[in-house]
Amino acid sequence: MWDDRGWRPFLDRWSADWLAARALEGDTERDADAARAEGLGFAPASEERIAALEARLGVRLPPSYRSFLSVSDGWRHASGSVYLLGRTDGVHWHGDPVGMREIYEMAFGDDPDPRAVSLAGLWERGLQLALDSDATDVLLDPADVDATGEWAAYVYEGWSGEFPTRYASFTEFMRDAFRGFHARHGGCPAFATPTTRAWDDAVERARLESLAGAVSGPRATLAEAARYGRVRAQGLSAQLEAMLGGAPRFTGERRLDDPLFADEWLPLLATEHARHHHDDGWFLQPYEGADRARAAAVLAETAGRTFRYEPPGAFGRAVATAREQARWGGAEEAWRTIATAVGDWRPYHEGHLAPVGLLADPLLGPLITPERGRQLLATPRAGRRGPEPEPGPAVASRAASRSTAERAAAPGVPGPDGLAWLAEPGESRYGYRCVLARGIAPAVLARRIGAGPLLGPHNRDEVWIRQGQSGGGLTGTREYARVGACGGGWSFGFDGDPPSFDLHWLSDLCEPASVDGGAAVTVWCERQDRTSGVPPTAFHFAYAEDGRQRYGFTVRGDSVQRSGPLPETLDPGALFARPDAPPVGGPAADMPAAPSAAAQSAADQSTAESAPTGEHRALVAIADAFGVSLPRFAIRHGRLHVVPSKSWTRAPRAGEGYSDVIRMDFGTPPLTPRARPTAPRPKPRGGGAVRRLGQSS
Repeated sequence: MWDDRGWRPFLDRWSADWLAARALEGDTERDADAARAEGLGFAPASEERIAALEARLGVRLPPSYRSFLSVSDGWRHASGSVYLLGRTDGVHWHGDPVGMREIYEMAFGDDPDPRAVSLAGLWERGLQLALDSDATDVLLDPADVDATGEWAAYVYEGWSGEFPTRYASFTEFMRDAFRGFHARHGGCPAFATPTTRAWDDAVERARLESLAGAVSGPRATLAEAARYGRVRAQGLSAQLEAMLGGAPRFTGERRLDDPLFADEWLPLLATEHARHHHDDGWFLQPYEGADRARAAAVLAETAGRTFRYEPPGAFGRAVATAREQARWGGAEEAWRTIATAVGDWRPYHEGHLAPVGLLADPLLGPLITPERGRQLLATPRAGRRGPEPEPGPAVASRAASRSTAERAAAPGVPGPDGLAWLAEPGESRYGYRCVLARGIAPAVLARRIGAGPLLGPHNRDEVWIRQGQSGGGLTGTREYARVGACGGGWSFGFDGDPPSFDLHWLSDLCEPASVDGGAAVTVWCERQDRTSGVPPTAFHFAYAEDGRQRYGFTVRGDSVQRSGPLPETLDPGALFARPDAPPVGGPAADMPAAPSAAAQSAADQSTAESAPTGEHRALVAIADAFGVSLPRFAIRHGRLHVVPSKSWTRAPRAGEGYSDVIRMDFGTPPLTPRARPTAPRPKPRGGGAVRRLGQSS
């Protein structure tokens, strides 16, 4: 918006824009000198005057400030709190008259950061340019110099309580000050200058380019226009940033007669509010009467996770289909439904750029990662044409990590996730257990394994909190399973944080899951140590048909228990064989000398980190044997229906007794990978959670 080759066009533009704003707002006492001069600048400083300043200071000035002085010897109204800047007869070394260095050094630790040390010394060595201001310093730092000889500029607003803001040069500071001037006046519709008109034209071009599928260019243009206070750009930019994973930042009028706000922004803002547990009265304060009741209803829906995003037209119908897919575990299918249909999306008006309300839907919002949000924005929509988006890198990386059988899906469509991902470090603190049933719907599986009604969709943190709040004494903590469909005619029930495994008390749910001629598989893994290569504490597998277990095995350390005629591919002896077991027949006579202890240790470490564990091999074998898979994204990030499950622990028989073994977890629930940054999880009631580890007879 200015000519970077010299100061004069830029300064003339600034003065003209300032005079236009003054004509609308009227004079103030501080405007008098600038009004008489018809601008913010001064006469140029001669070379002799600049040389005299350098002689007085004992340094050569940085290039951008020196060239500025040759065009204008100082500047008025350089920012909202700097009224006179950079006159050759006034600039001076700051000298730290109030002891700012000592204040900064009081915060040093035993090993202070070099940047903090440098900042503390800024006050003594910095060149003060702010000659009349509201407790604001503008300092050029002779110790912070780039390859072109430019000194960094630091702006410190003493009333703000913030650290100084750094700019790469005096030029960058002045450019930002010009933006700030326009931002202070951008809300006035009557403020129209060549600068504002140029930015408004750029905003319209960026809007059309964005609808045609461009992302980076429109994003940069709209963000810069927003910094200039262009209100329309602020609204459009906020939509792009929200779709790309940024926090919702709505700055316009909160009018419920505008569908963009009422149907898109209000639910998203309410979701963010509910996530952070702010006072509801504060959120509802802008609304009155019927609008307040409507906003309260949206807030209640988002807090209760019952909100449904319902845009109009063909895209709205696709969203409804995707929601049904997502709530039963079809996260990938739901995402593909949305991605395929976004080209049919239509804006409410010219201020609408993207379906941001989608992010507020409790079932579909978790699907829209920043990468996927970019893919939606890269799709031409609203009738525009442009290049088709390429598959995101996450799809390629997931496909590369799957086995050959798991990659046998149609081109461009991710194959099933399998089961092996459960063995990856970080997936669960204590382990997992699941029931997979063939030929029945998830709701039917929920009835077979459930000890209560099917509940609404939960993510895994919400299940953890519900479980922590449901305890009635040490043995009263309820067990919950998230249920869904996982392709190939299979349904699943999954518990990502089960109590400790004890074979003696096991009541395997594969039997009730397989009644009436069905078939079911159960897997239960207990893992106390997440170190790479360390085997699980216990691994249990069972297969049942028609309500009766046919075969299975349990591995605990070096102990292996089998039941029934196990297929050769599911032999636990082979699956859990230790990688360091000696070969049959002993060493050959011509083997090379044994490596040193250090080399052997390094080799063992490398092997342990790269070789698949018995758990991993078992999960791959089970997935291949039965053609089963668990939807990774849905379990990790999505919301699925939940059922309080029947106990996996049988009741004591005659003559048996038991005692509970418990662990108290305080502070935070199990670590959960996230699709976008979220607020800290609330703590369960009582400040902790009781986990029943098992029973001992």
